[in-house]
Amino acid sequence: NAVFDPIEKEWIGENKGIAPDIEVRQDAKSLAAGIDPQLEKAVEVLLNQIGDSQGDDMTPPAFSTPAKLDRP
Repeated sequence: NAVFDPIEKEWIGENKGIAPDIEVRQDAKSLAAGIDPQLEKAVEVLLNQIGDSQGDDMTPPAFSTPAKLDRP
């Protein structure tokens, strides 16, 4: 079942999905060989965003005190 969008003036339907930020070609040969091009690209992009810091300046927050449950 398609639905008409009066604002965009186009027919829309289910399972259209979200357009990716980074397009990666997904081919059956790579997947059969156990290679996931989408995952590899995601790791590459994230490693570039992290840069050289590698978390050296990161300090984890202190743990909060867990709540105590009053049980009979």
